[in-house]
Amino acid sequence: ITDTAAANAPDAPAVYDECPDNVSFVQSIGDREGAEAGFERAAHVIRHRFIINRVAANTLEPRACIGDYDAAEDH
Repeated sequence: ITDTAAANAPDAPAVYDECPDNVSFVQSIGDREGAEAGFERAAHVIRHRFIINRVAANTLEPRACIGDYDAAEDH
């Protein structure tokens, strides 16, 4: 399976036996009732499904600095 949407289909083969539906976890945070109430009061609501494949949050460049203290010059 190379497509996350296809991996989530009901008839998709399991990638791992211990995860038969191919969903590793589901996370919900925040105030669901408050959010739903806000959507109901909104003049416009746009619904769209975003398929995001594997993501790794890695910096593109390192963050570092080098310091060299000179005791004779006190700097």
